[in-house]
Formats: sequence, structure tokens, C-alpha cells
Amino acid sequence: KPSAPPLKASLVDSRPSSLVDIPLAGSAEVINTAPQTTEQIAAMGANAFAPSNLEPTWSTDINDCFNHSDWIGSGLASWFCPCVLCGQLSAKQGRGWVSRSQVVAFFTILTILAAGCIAAGIAAKVPLLFGLGGFLAYALIMMYGALLLSLRRRIRMKWSIPSPRCCFTGCDGVGETLCCFTGCDDVFTTLCCPCCVADQLARQEYLASNNHSVEYDFCSPNGEVPGVPYKEPPV
Repeated sequence: KPSAPPLKASLVDSRPSSLVDIPLAGSAEVINTAPQTTEQIAAMGANAFAPSNLEPTWSTDINDCFNHSDWIGSGLASWFCPCVLCGQLSAKQGRGWVSRSQVVAFFTILTILAAGCIAAGIAAKVPLLFGLGGFLAYALIMMYGALLLSLRRRIRMKWSIPSPRCCFTGCDGVGETLCCFTGCDDVFTTLCCPCCVADQLARQEYLASNNHSVEYDFCSPNGEVPGVPYKEPPV
């Protein structure tokens, strides 16, 4: 009687397709059901690259500027004195970051120079002065955005908040390669509403230990209220 062929075990492998499929001992087969093509990966949707619900997140949403306990403090400061608030947030990061007075002095001087050149160029009808003022104004906006983006990345890392991944096809120019980048969330929010970003960072940094109230002092060098216990970032 001919012997029956040995049975083969099948194992469904859900590992990423980048890993090498290693068959099990005893003539087992590995069936890889992970996405193999760019189209299959893209079809998984943005949720496949989003942080897990169990991971740390921002304490408040980005559009909660006037929907928290200290909206008169940090909320108004983020819209009308953003350089002061960014200077305080920078000072709160400790060594290696500029102080509030340095940030305020730098942006105040740059603003005066830009406004003065633009006004003088219009009054004297000198296009060169007007162009110089426009360049200084552009530099002012770009430097403020760079400072705010650096602060957001720093605070995100300090509080262990994961950054969503942005994925798109076409990196190779022919639409075949899927490219994923981290940090696009910080860039887009900073470009769209820098004031909202500044206030969200303040709500994250000045959240009290009760995990509810925001305690912010506009006159303090680093924005902290003396004697208030603040929530500590994870170790």
C-alpha cells in the first residue's frame, strides 16, 4: 500500500512583508498575507500609520484655545503676544534653549526694523527700502515658525507623544513608491494656525498636577506660577 504524503501545516503570517519568511521545521509552509504592493499598503488607509489609542496624546485638542480654565492667560497670550509665550515655553525647556527676554528682544528689534523700512520706503518712494522691509518681515515670520516648530517637536518628545506618519505615493516620480514621513503633523499645524499651536503647547506644559486646570503666569520668566505643582512628563 503506498504511504500517504506527509501533511503540511499552514501558518498564516501577519508579519510585515519586509521580513524574511522562514518555514517551520517539518516541511511547514508560511503563507504571507501582509500587503505586498504599494496599492495594498495605501488601501489600508491612514489609520494603519496613526498612533495607537493607548499611546500618549496631547492633553487638549489644538482648537481648544478658549475652551480651558486659563483661556484669558495663555489663550490671549498666544494670539496677541505669541513671542512672549514662545519665549516662556523656550525658557521652560531648560539648558540649551533661549530665554524669554532673548526671544522678545530679537523679535521686537526685527519687527521695528521691518516696519521702519517698509514705512520709509513708502514715504520716500524708495523701492529698495520697501523690498528690504518685506524681506525682514518674511524672515520674521519664518524664524517665528521655526522656533514654534522646534518647540512642538521638543515638547512632543518630552511627553512621549508619537507623531503620525504621512504616507503618499509617487516619490520616485512614477507613482510606484510609497513614502512615509514623521513630523508632517507638526509642520502642517504650525503653518495653518501658529497661534493655536502655541496655546496647545502652553496647555501641555502648564497643566497642573490635578490633570485639569492650566496654571499660567504671563509675567513669569518661564510662565510657571510659583508654588503650583505641575504635571510631570513620563520618565
